[in-house]
Amino acid sequence: MNSTTTASRDALLVMDAQQAIVQRIGDNQVLLDNLAAAIAAARASSIPVIYVVVRF
Repeated sequence: MNSTTTASRDALLVMDAQQAIVQRIGDNQVLLDNLAAAIAAARASSIPVIYVVVRF
């Protein structure tokens, strides 16, 4: 397997970052800070960010 990333095949998938879900995490500010950093890094590298909202 090649360890080199290919921008056309990479994406950051952000799932269920909804308020009702995130509030269930004990220290949710750490989660949100890490998520924001990951999104910023992906965008800076021209990697698409895909948001998925699952509803039941």
